[in-house]
Amino acid sequence: MKQKTLLLLLVLTLAGSLASCNLPSLSGNPEEDTPITTPSNTATVAESPTLSETVTAAEPSWIERTYDEAADSPKYAIQAVWPNLLGEQAQVDPFNDAINARVDAAISNFLAALADGVDMGGGQGEPPTSTLSIDYELTMAREGLFSFWLTETSYIAIAAHPGTTSLALNYDAHSAAFLSMADLFLAGSDYMNPILGQVDEALVRRGFDYQPEQAAEVMAERENWSLLPEGLRINFDAYEVGPYAAGPQYVMIPWGDLTGILDPNGPASIFMME
Repeated sequence: MKQKTLLLLLVLTLAGSLASCNLPSLSGNPEEDTPITTPSNTATVAESPTLSETVTAAEPSWIERTYDEAADSPKYAIQAVWPNLLGEQAQVDPFNDAINARVDAAISNFLAALADGVDMGGGQGEPPTSTLSIDYELTMAREGLFSFWLTETSYIAIAAHPGTTSLALNYDAHSAAFLSMADLFLAGSDYMNPILGQVDEALVRRGFDYQPEQAAEVMAERENWSLLPEGLRINFDAYEVGPYAAGPQYVMIPWGDLTGILDPNGPASIFMME
């Protein structure tokens, strides 16, 4: 997914059976994780430095962290890839703590769902494999501004289909803060109406029986948007604005369409000069 120039493997294995599983902490400094050995499962945490062409040596950068685990009873596999920022601790720790905790919780919840599930080994043939996959997309890295889109896809064997959730993490390393959509726009501006108007228009055209203003309800409950050089991308998971068969949806709103309401002194100012 990203170019990888170095791989430092930290071998960790989970202690005990699934019911008493003890996950290695994914939070904090990856280099401080303590190896644990057990004969039943195998788990590996690794990190590999990844620098973007748009980030200079003086700016914060990032590495990829990976986590792999597999077991046979019940049969499951976990593969996770996610970013951590590199730079001054005060600037990068809030981001790293938040995303590491998110990945840690996703793995813990997946294993808990397996432990609470029905017996999947009673049938004939090869037992089904439950899976958890965590991945990300980098959509912006510029002048200390980062936009990552994290996706988590899980499948518990015998379920009808996998489930996918996503979350965009937009972070300003220089202010050590996550961004809200309001941070992009002039104070007091009515920025949601033009955004929702374009979202509704785009989703109606896709022909999967989208109901106008459904996106407004989703966006009022949570923010899931990404910064891209070409525009502001609004992300929706499957089921949020349409049936499962329609899959995840996103709507791109060009920066030029938001002229006049973007804050020239805010994070979006880097897009106004292009």
